[in-house]
Amino acid sequence: LHAPPIAARRNPSVCSPLTESQTRAGRRARLRAFAGARAAPEACSTYLPRSRSTSARALRFSPARRPSRAPSAPSLSRSRVSARAMNPGAYAGKRVDDALARDTTWVPAFETRPPTAREPSPVPSPAKKRAYWMWFAAILCLETAMIRRSTKTLHPGSTGAVKNAFLLHTQALNIAVHLVVDLSALRSLNALHPRWGVFFPETHRGLPALRFSEERAVVIRHFFKLFIRTPVVNCVLLGGKLDGFHAYQVKQLLMMVLSPTFFAALFAVKSIRSLTALALINACFVAACAVSVPFAYKYAPDLRAAFWDTLGPTDDLPRRFAQIAVALAAAPFASRLAVWIFHLDAAPPSPVRALAAIHEGRVPKSVEGPSGMKNQNQNQNQNQNQN
Repeated sequence: LHAPPIAARRNPSVCSPLTESQTRAGRRARLRAFAGARAAPEACSTYLPRSRSTSARALRFSPARRPSRAPSAPSLSRSRVSARAMNPGAYAGKRVDDALARDTTWVPAFETRPPTAREPSPVPSPAKKRAYWMWFAAILCLETAMIRRSTKTLHPGSTGAVKNAFLLHTQALNIAVHLVVDLSALRSLNALHPRWGVFFPETHRGLPALRFSEERAVVIRHFFKLFIRTPVVNCVLLGGKLDGFHAYQVKQLLMMVLSPTFFAALFAVKSIRSLTALALINACFVAACAVSVPFAYKYAPDLRAAFWDTLGPTDDLPRRFAQIAVALAAAPFASRLAVWIFHLDAAPPSPVRALAAIHEGRVPKSVEGPSGMKNQNQNQNQNQNQN
């Protein structure tokens, strides 16, 4: 047998095979060095092991903590990814439809805001939306026809009061302004598109409600309609000069105010606050027309004389216009009283109001009355018998 080398005799572990514990210690040291090199500087804090050992070896060789990572989104299957990539528009539309069916508070394009009243206003029925369309269209067509007839009868172009004959004969600017007012009101009433003018309150259990109440939309439309019909504004929209405006007779004044006031009370306006707003708007419109009467028909002396003959004595004009203003201010309340007496606004119970009442723990109006109370008493008796 040959003797081992001198280095082996001095250090026997040089040539002898490594034990299992030495192999594991080397692997752990390499792993710790690798983990410490890859860890972030702020994440290189040590932690105590489960045995809570405070020895120098445990503190020295404790593995570094890796930086926390946000949970990743669940991966999509290959079929879903391919379908979305092939038709991204359909998938986006489906997401919007699903969100509108549940709740649109997370969709930026349909961000909701709190209602303007204490209780959310339900969306009008399809029949009522059609009625709004018919009302607005009939008023616009009637007004356009009356202006065309007055233009043919009075010939304002021959008096020098017309600045733009195209606007007078086509009524393009006048019709455009009326359409903007009407379409804005229809949008607020959810009569243009199912997603316009609505939000989704929690009390309605996913059903839509109007952002603005019907009363507010109708009152605002009433204000802008009468503002457009004031003599000075109407003259400018029809292409006339600023001081070449006309004036309204008493019959025209009554018809222009009473008709929209009655339909507003018939369709939507019910509260005292909204009725008072209509009354103030009517009174202000009469005052504006009365103030413009002495300056009307500046460029047509013959038309001015004929108009003053129809008004009667000039000394009695302030009192007559005051009486007209008071009568038209009382018109909203009288219209609402007539609608309530003759039950002109009778409509089937709204399911949205019923759901909201049930959610709040109240008995909806659709089940009140003798039959509703009878069913409620029967349910109470059954519950007592079961107990």
